[in-house]
Amino acid sequence: KVHSITITAGKTSHLTVKDEPIPGVAYIEKQNSVPGVTNVIPKYTLLHAVFGVYATEAEAEAATAENPGSPLHTFTTTIEVKDSEHPEYVAFKAESERVELFAGTYYVKELQAPKNFIKDSKVYPVTVAVGETKKIEIVNDPMDFEDTLDHELSISIRKKDASGNPISGATFAIEYYSKTFDVWIDPYLVDATGDSASLSNVLTTDSNGEAVFRKLPAGQYRITETSAPDGYSLLTEPVIIDLPVKVSAAVSPGGADYTQNGYDYYLTYGLTVQEGQIIEMPFTGGIGVMIPVVGGMLLAFVGGSRIRKTKEEE
Repeated sequence: KVHSITITAGKTSHLTVKDEPIPGVAYIEKQNSVPGVTNVIPKYTLLHAVFGVYATEAEAEAATAENPGSPLHTFTTTIEVKDSEHPEYVAFKAESERVELFAGTYYVKELQAPKNFIKDSKVYPVTVAVGETKKIEIVNDPMDFEDTLDHELSISIRKKDASGNPISGATFAIEYYSKTFDVWIDPYLVDATGDSASLSNVLTTDSNGEAVFRKLPAGQYRITETSAPDGYSLLTEPVIIDLPVKVSAAVSPGGADYTQNGYDYYLTYGLTVQEGQIIEMPFTGGIGVMIPVVGGMLLAFVGGSRIRKTKEEE
């Protein structure tokens, strides 16, 4: 910049020139600790994480989402970074906007985690140099699969006669157990929006003898056969199951949709009803498991999912 000054005879003239420091640039790169696991599940997005930038470590330590204090700047992850080989997958990274910061040391803390991820409570000291572009990498762990995965699960029911032929026209109802209100409810009322709003918790088996309940939230379910065609028996008692099916990887038959922390998870829970009893509970991929029946009680443990009588009958 060119500065002008006027000089007058017999007087002292002053020129003040103010130098602006050259800033650096900083941004957040948010990463998923297990990208190979959650990339295929849309709920695990890294967008909308919020971070505060503070002048002192004490300020950052005290900051919360409800009381963020006085951050110098905030970052929000708004830019998805996708796998170029699998653009259909959920982004495995997300970046924030770039913010100019003068050279120095700052303290960064996550104030709000992306939905379905555990917030990182650690304070990160970050030193920015003159003219530098500083990437601040912060990794989040996804929440437990059972607590976050919803509208990705399904229950498949098949009705057969004594010879193994499909039976159409049998009606089944499913109910979701609400821990909040301690009642069984229509699962599609848990989040009655979008596609879920048009789905029914009562279905009739088709020409293949099958009824499939889709887009279910994770949780506990009660399955009841409410009507059967003339000449065929109803399921003798309701069955309670947990979704997703969780099986120790050490004993899992394979074909799982998801593996985490030593457990295999199956997103589709299938069962076959024949002459009023459950005779088979196939995993996703068609792997069958025969269920023994002793004295009218169903004896089955599929990982952490136990088939049992309803609460009223226990």
